[in-house]
Amino acid sequence: MTVEFTDLIKIDDLGADRFLAHPSGGPGFLFGGLTMAMAVAGAVLTVEDAMVPLSLRCSFISFGTWGPTHIEIERMNTSRSFAGRRLRLTQDGKLVAAVDVTFHQPQVGPEMQDAPSPAIPGPDELFAVKPAFGAQQPIDPVEMRSPRQGPPSPRERVHPFWARARGLLAEVPGAHVAALTFLSDYLVTASPFEPGTSEGEGMNSSTLQHSLWIHRNFSADRWMLFDCAPLTQSAGRFVSRGTVHDERRNLLASFVQEGLIRPV
Repeated sequence: MTVEFTDLIKIDDLGADRFLAHPSGGPGFLFGGLTMAMAVAGAVLTVEDAMVPLSLRCSFISFGTWGPTHIEIERMNTSRSFAGRRLRLTQDGKLVAAVDVTFHQPQVGPEMQDAPSPAIPGPDELFAVKPAFGAQQPIDPVEMRSPRQGPPSPRERVHPFWARARGLLAEVPGAHVAALTFLSDYLVTASPFEPGTSEGEGMNSSTLQHSLWIHRNFSADRWMLFDCAPLTQSAGRFVSRGTVHDERRNLLASFVQEGLIRPV
C-alpha cells in the first residue's frame, strides 16, 4: 500500500486547541514514532510560522491502536523567542501519551559539533529494506537503506541506517520535523541487543520515554543517517542515545530513549 508520509499526520482542527489526527494505513498498533509525529503536527498549528520545533519529550502511558487519535494542547508559554506546548493524546478516552514540545525562533550564532557520524557508505551503496511500523498491511511512507540485507530483526540492533520520507512534505506544516521524529523511534527498543548474538532471545523491550532535540534545519525528504547505541541497562530498564546526520555528516538532531527490558 503506497502511503506518503503526510498521509500519516492528517490533522483536523476541532477548535479550542483540540485536534483529531486520523492517520492512513491502519489498522494495527500505534507505533511510538507515529504517536510523536502526530503530536508535532498538532503542536505546530498553535505557534507562529517563525517558530520551529526545538525539542520534544514523550512519555508513553498506554498502548494505542493505529487510528483516530484526539490531541488536547495546553499552551505552557509563548514569548518572542520561545514557546512551549503540552499535549495529551487519547483514544476512546484513554490517555496514550503525554508530550511536551518546545519551539524557538532561530537566531544567528556560532556553529560547531562534536558528534561523529557512523562510518558507513552512502545510501546508494546499501541495501533497500522495507520496515514495518505497526500497520497490519505493508506501507511505505519512507525509503530506507541498510548495510545489512533482508528484513530487520526485532531482537537485535538495526542501527545505523539511512532513511528519508516520501511525499511533498513542504505542503504540510511541521511535516519535516514530524518525519524525522517518526524515524528516530524506529526499533530503538532493539538497540540494547548486539547484532549477531543471542542477547535478545527471550527478551522483550518497550519504550517508556523518548526525548529528541533538533539542532539544524533539514529536509526530511533527503537522506538522513540514523544511529543509536545502548548507554546502560539497570533495574529492568535501558537507556540508549542516538544521532541523526545528513549526507554531508552535519548533525541534525540527537535523541535519548528509556525503555523497559525484561524476559518475555
